[in-house]
Amino acid sequence: MQEYLKTLPASSAREFQVQTVAAISNFISAQDLSDLKESEDLLDTLVETLRDAIMADPSLCLEHPALDVLFTMASYGASSFQTTMLVNEAFDSITSSMAAKGPDTYAQLCAKVLPTLTGALDVGDMTSENALSDMAVSLLSSLAEHGPRPLPQNFVAAVMPKLYRLLFSSNEPILNQSATVTIKHIVSHDADQVFSWQDPATGKGGLEIVLLIIDRLLGPDVDDASAAEVGGLTVELVEKAGAERLGPYLMQLLRIVAVRLSTAEHASFIQNLVLVFARLALTNAKEVLDFLAQVQVEGGAGGTGLEVVLRKWLENSVHFSGYDAIRQNVMALTNIYKLHDERLASIQVQGDLMVDASTRIKTRSQSKRTPDRYSIIPVPLKLTKVLISELANPLSPSTPGLQQNQLNDHSEDEDDEWEDEPGIVDLSNPTTTAG
Repeated sequence: MQEYLKTLPASSAREFQVQTVAAISNFISAQDLSDLKESEDLLDTLVETLRDAIMADPSLCLEHPALDVLFTMASYGASSFQTTMLVNEAFDSITSSMAAKGPDTYAQLCAKVLPTLTGALDVGDMTSENALSDMAVSLLSSLAEHGPRPLPQNFVAAVMPKLYRLLFSSNEPILNQSATVTIKHIVSHDADQVFSWQDPATGKGGLEIVLLIIDRLLGPDVDDASAAEVGGLTVELVEKAGAERLGPYLMQLLRIVAVRLSTAEHASFIQNLVLVFARLALTNAKEVLDFLAQVQVEGGAGGTGLEVVLRKWLENSVHFSGYDAIRQNVMALTNIYKLHDERLASIQVQGDLMVDASTRIKTRSQSKRTPDRYSIIPVPLKLTKVLISELANPLSPSTPGLQQNQLNDHSEDEDDEWEDEPGIVDLSNPTTTAG
C-alpha cells in the first residue's frame, strides 16, 4: 500500500486517503491492544502507511479521523522508540504542511488535536505512564514550533497549565526537556498571549509562571539532564519580555543562571547556560561583564560571577556544538575580547593540556590516580587562543570559523533582530536594578 500510494498522482492519491484511513482504523479496532504492542513492526508499517495517505493532502485530515487513528497508534506504541520516532516525524510533516497553508488552517488543526494531546497528558499523569506523556509533549512541541505568529487564541490557556504542572512534578529528563522546549516555542511565537494569560488554578500571570518554571529547573534539586533546555527558554524570555517588563527579575534571573553554571557538569547543559550570557554579550558585552562582577557565587568553585562564568565558558567553548550556537559563541567572545577589560587579566583559567613526557603505557587505575593536567593562563590569553582556533577551522555549518563575510551571510537576519531590540538586554537600565 505504501509503495502504491507513492506512485499515484496527487489527485488520485487523495481519492484513496479516506479509504486507507478507514481500513487502518477498522483493523486497529479489531485488534487486541497487547497484540499490537508486541507487533512493533506491524504497528510501524501502519504508521508509515497512514502518514503517506495523509500527506497526499494533509488538509483533508481535518474532515475525517486520520489524526485520531495516528494518536491511537501512538498511544499503543508509546514505549517503542521506533514507533515514537515515526509518529513524531509523521505529525511534524503534517503540522508543517498545514501551517504553511496559513493561520486559519493551523487554527483548525489546533482545535482538532489539542484536546487529544492535553487529554493524553492527563491520562499519563493519572497512570504514571511517562512514555505516554513523553509522546504527547513531543507532539505539542512540534505543534508549537510550526505555529504562526501570533498563535491561535486560547492556545496558551489550553497548553500552559498542563506543562506547568508537569514540570513541577516530573523528574524524567526527556519529558522535562520536551516540555521546556515547548514553552520556549510558545514564548517565541506569541509572548503577548503568554504574558496576558492568567492561570485560573493559581491566579499567577503567564510571566510569573515562566519565571517559576525557570527557577525550578535551575534549582539544585533538578539534575543537568532534566534542565538541559532551560537556557534556551531563559534567552527567549529575556528577549521577548525585555528589561522594562522583567524589571529587577532580570538581574535575579541571570544571577540564578550564573550560580547554576558553577555546578553544571554536562557539556550540553553548560553550553545551554553559557549561551544565555553569549546572547546578551552580542549587544551589551560590557554590561554583561559589569553585572557578573557584582555577583557572588558561594561554594567550592565560587568567586565572582565573572570568574565562574568565564572559566566555565572558556574551558568548555571547544566542546560547543551546532552551527548557530558556535557562531553566537564566537561573536560574543569577540565582543568581550575587544573590550580589553582589565578585570579579565586577574582571572586564571585552564590553558593547554600538559602532555606527560613518559613513554610508559598507563593503566586505567593509574589514569584515575593522575588525571589530566592543564596549564593555567589568564583570560585574555585564553580568549586569544580560542578565537585563533576558530579562525583556523574551516567554515562549515558544523565548524564555523571567523571569516567575517561568511558570518555576515549566515547571521544577517538574526543580527537585525537583535539590533532592532536593544533595550531587551540593557543591563544598565535602572528598572533592572530597582528593588
